Amino acid sequence: SVSREAIGIRNSEFGIKKGNSEFRSLSPSSVKVILICYFFSGFTAIAYQVVWTRYLSLALENTVYTYTIILTVFLLGIALGSILFARLFDKVGDLLRLFGYLELGVGLSAFVLGPIVYLFFVKVAYNMLLFEFLVCGALMLIPTTLMGATFPIIVKMLTTNVNRIGHSTGRLYAINTFGCIVGSLCAGFLLLPILGINLSLSMLVVINILIGLVCIFANPTENTHYPHLMKRRIKLDAIAVLLILSALIGSRFALNIQIPQEVLSIVKEPEEKIIFVEEGLENTVWVTVNQQNQQKSIWANKTVLGRTKAQGQFNIAPQPIQGHIPMLLHQGEPKNILAICLGTGQTFGSMLMYDIHKMDVVDISKTIVDTALKYFADYNGNLGKDARVTIIVEDGRNFIAHTKNMYDIISLEPSPPEEVGIVNLYTREFYQLSRKRLNRDGIMSQWLPLYNTRPDETVGIIKTFVSVFENSLLWYNSADLLLLGFNGEIHLDAAKINARLQSKKVYDSLNLSYLGYPKYNLNHTDNLLAGLLMGSEELRQISQSVSAYTDNHPDLEFSALNGTMLKGKLQLQWNSQDRPEWLKIRNADLITSHLASLHDYISTISVEELQRIEQVRAQYIAHLYAQAYNILGIYRSKEEKREAAIAFYQKAVEYNPNYAPAYSNLGKDYYANGQNNEAIEAYKMAVKLEPNLSEAWHGLGTVYFAIGWLDDAITAWRHAIEIKSDFSEAHNNLGVAYAAKGRYYTAIDAYQKAIKFKPNYADAYYNLGLVYEVTRQLKNACAAYEKAIEINPDFTDARGNLETCLKRLAF
Repeated sequence: SVSREAIGIRNSEFGIKKGNSEFRSLSPSSVKVILICYFFSGFTAIAYQVVWTRYLSLALENTVYTYTIILTVFLLGIALGSILFARLFDKVGDLLRLFGYLELGVGLSAFVLGPIVYLFFVKVAYNMLLFEFLVCGALMLIPTTLMGATFPIIVKMLTTNVNRIGHSTGRLYAINTFGCIVGSLCAGFLLLPILGINLSLSMLVVINILIGLVCIFANPTENTHYPHLMKRRIKLDAIAVLLILSALIGSRFALNIQIPQEVLSIVKEPEEKIIFVEEGLENTVWVTVNQQNQQKSIWANKTVLGRTKAQGQFNIAPQPIQGHIPMLLHQGEPKNILAICLGTGQTFGSMLMYDIHKMDVVDISKTIVDTALKYFADYNGNLGKDARVTIIVEDGRNFIAHTKNMYDIISLEPSPPEEVGIVNLYTREFYQLSRKRLNRDGIMSQWLPLYNTRPDETVGIIKTFVSVFENSLLWYNSADLLLLGFNGEIHLDAAKINARLQSKKVYDSLNLSYLGYPKYNLNHTDNLLAGLLMGSEELRQISQSVSAYTDNHPDLEFSALNGTMLKGKLQLQWNSQDRPEWLKIRNADLITSHLASLHDYISTISVEELQRIEQVRAQYIAHLYAQAYNILGIYRSKEEKREAAIAFYQKAVEYNPNYAPAYSNLGKDYYANGQNNEAIEAYKMAVKLEPNLSEAWHGLGTVYFAIGWLDDAITAWRHAIEIKSDFSEAHNNLGVAYAAKGRYYTAIDAYQKAIKFKPNYADAYYNLGLVYEVTRQLKNACAAYEKAIEINPDFTDARGNLETCLKRLAF
């Protein structure tokens, strides 16, 4: 509790004097109650801001502008409250009662508006800043306006000695501010980590309600000279409070939205399933699994920190490769490693495959560390149980500034550089600190994602990096490039690299290819060396016209307001799904114009080998374009813009004529566009290039069936099932083809397999019912239709067939 002595309150400062007021003089205990209420009013005000900020960070961009907008709207509401309610204060006799209703209003609006804002996340396609102002305003403006009215009320109610108004107002301000301090500490360090967003908001609402009830019903300023009026007022207050509490309870049932889970469900892809959520001290960390390709991802708020390899020959995970590259290129025998920003841990798990002595893993978030060690142990070499690994929960920049340890390799995998605070791992001063911690011939490995930065920002990062590491390389790793800074001369020893690749663990880990075909696997020295894109001279040339990022000028952090130039004056919004792909394309254009001569860096191998390496490098870059155009085609296909999708797919195969997935997607959109002949040719090309591409076989079967070539359709669908035995759609389609040929019992078997692999497959149950009817198995038919309706209550055809089937069964 807050005592009068502790805060230095004098009776002459706080006491209502007799005059034209319905307040009687306040007793010391009454003043104490009011001040305690005011303390907790400040407590909840700032605690709300902390919790709201975490809530908004789940769906809004994690940039400096977002946090500026949140603070702006919060302060704007408080200022509006003071202005809008100023005229009301002189007209209200019972100010404490009004204060109580304001606190109830804060609680009610905070309780109701949180779930309502969720609808903005779902419904509104947005321009970044306009949307963020809209969302922040919808969530915070009403409760903060009510908060803003409380300070003038308390000042007017408790300060009547004009001569002491400055002193007493300062004391009131101090009490409220002290409550704000305690509220911010409790919300950030206790409520969010222990209770989470939902329960934290509920707890703050309860505090507001209790303040309101105390001020309304335990009102020490209530006029006792008119008891009949007092009883009437109590009744009215009781009714009003009952209505407010009913509204709170009703809104909980009407707006039954689970925070943060349902907000996170907006951020993820539809095929991703959330398997874990933890609201930690620094952020909300969660894990998803893609139910189609089994790719697992770790997120912090709305940012993906890392993904595992998706199923499929043409999919890779760049993080494990990222760990191998500096280990293979190091001139000596790297023994001591510093790993900053854990993510999934796959990068650093790869490094543990080598004969190292020690690895320090530094991450600012204990929640991320715990999640990565638990849910990604199979992908990161179970590094949490490796005796060589020390986990350090600390800011990476701070650690590297104070540690006395020296390292052979420093590898970092931070969040995108535009996020708040991350720019501190991209400045000249940070690289200078890092270089001081490198042993002779040590390597600094910096992640450079082409899909996060505009070309001018890419060259800005390069400029900053090479201003400290004059001997540097830019290395290919799909769209996740690496900047490698050498604390010494660059010497790439092909023989030493080849010897390291012969380690079984390393060889098996790199038994994969950027291009999807075994002859390009990275466990072959030539294919690995083909990743060398640019050397020191090329990096200096490409960045000579820009300035380096520094602690004093961290311009990279302010990139969110800038659009992305495509063609002419066309700009992409920050949140456009196309943005990452166009960034890849424009950054690839930049890099392609400044490629290094491989002979300058790899001089120990023959001319013929160098020529082959250059050819592979050209294919790597072409594949980068092909992937980007293929994804752009997928986006247009989802929007049913078939012609645009086809054009993008054609561009993809123009860059990489051996890219089977693009041909498969091309076939899909040709078929949807009614171009069956073109679809067949595209699908045939896809399965010729990659015979194990089950989706292409399935699509080919679909086109064959559409033009009446049942036997060819059956053959194609069988191929799909041979490759992917649990391909439920292919089993279902086989059943349709068998039924069309009169092979009903074979069709039944196919439908049952489809249902086995996909139990909620309403179409398969419906088709099964049709065949059961034809074979006079009416009970089974009715059961199949009922199951289809249970899965899909809007399945009108199944309802009609069930009604007919039941009538037949009755007779």
